[in-house]
Amino acid sequence: MASSSDSSFNTVITTAESITVLNVNMTNVTKLTDFNFLMWSRQVHAILDGHGLAGYVDGSIVAPQPTITTYGTTTVNREFTKWKRQDKLIYGALLGAISVNVQPILSTVDTSAAAWEKLVDTYAKPSRTHILQLPTTNQTLEERFYVDRRVRAGPDCKS
Repeated sequence: MASSSDSSFNTVITTAESITVLNVNMTNVTKLTDFNFLMWSRQVHAILDGHGLAGYVDGSIVAPQPTITTYGTTTVNREFTKWKRQDKLIYGALLGAISVNVQPILSTVDTSAAAWEKLVDTYAKPSRTHILQLPTTNQTLEERFYVDRRVRAGPDCKS
């Protein structure tokens, strides 16, 4: 029989096998879009780190072996069962914290670490557009607009 304890940030789930996992609540996280990865990732990582779960997305908490063999008898590894349940809860929370148009990016991954890596590979690499969005020192908004217009128009642009 499973029991749960609700709070505003997470739910502690204890199963019949006495495996306790955290259901992280990310309903207050700003949804990930094509333009807000840096702040979204900082917010999500802070929540996971606050619950001691950041290792699931950064890869420092790795999956234990699914089974244990002792004296010729193979049994299910309870630590793997716990890891898998916790990882799936985090994976589900990540899916819920991204916008619908971004979700297909994660259709080929099945762990929270793989999802995080896919999002980092997709959104954290600098591109021409991202670089143009970054403010430079002593550059006014008008100057940025002028440079942006010239870059978009190409080298033949006169104004």
